[in-house]
Amino acid sequence: EALALSEASDFCDSSTYSPFLDPDNAPDFSDAFSLVHAINMSNGTMFGSLRSFREEKQFSEIPQGILVMSDGVHRVTFFCCAVLSDTVQNLLRDELAQQSDVRQFAEALKDAAEQWRDVELAEDDCLIALASCDVSGDWSESATVLIGRIEKVEETSE
Repeated sequence: EALALSEASDFCDSSTYSPFLDPDNAPDFSDAFSLVHAINMSNGTMFGSLRSFREEKQFSEIPQGILVMSDGVHRVTFFCCAVLSDTVQNLLRDELAQQSDVRQFAEALKDAAEQWRDVELAEDDCLIALASCDVSGDWSESATVLIGRIEKVEETSE
């Protein structure tokens, strides 16, 4: 699935309910941990299928996705699917910001993971988390979070 991002800084103000990058993250996904929010639509659009990654079959059948940005195409290798509260998501992002090695952060995620895949991580890898809330948009509830490593695979020619 291609990921479309709006520049909405407040999910509740977005009339289109497009997935959006957390306003605390760099727009080029260069942070150690970038968090993309979206609503879990009951009709399966946007991140409506994210909950299915909690099942072993879906998680094993779709190990990768793509992220298309102005500098090229990036592969996202998913290694963790967990159910986390908004508070925990923010704590994880803050914790990773203080870590010098994403491998330590990833290892700490194992306890919360409903699904896990061992992937090789370098200490300076950039991670992305796709987080979905329910259709009510209530971020105080827990959200399904799919976490992966970002890797550039194709440069965009200008």
